[in-house]
Amino acid sequence: MHLPDPTPDNRVETRFDAEGAGTLMTMRMTLPDPQTRAAMLATGMERGMEASYVRLDGMVEVGFQGVTGVGSGR
Repeated sequence: MHLPDPTPDNRVETRFDAEGAGTLMTMRMTLPDPQTRAAMLATGMERGMEASYVRLDGMVEVGFQGVTGVGSGR
């Protein structure tokens, strides 16, 4: 399912909180209504976001070694 163009109004709040030896990132998205939420979830965005955060976790654990353009000043 595709979202309407333009994308509906939304608000994203991202928090970073110290947790043990790491950082807990919490992201909250507020949408105008349940129908918009259902349409966004139907795109599979939560699976894509989760996969991205798992990848980011792995990169942070190894200090971004071997990641092109990260920390290289480019």
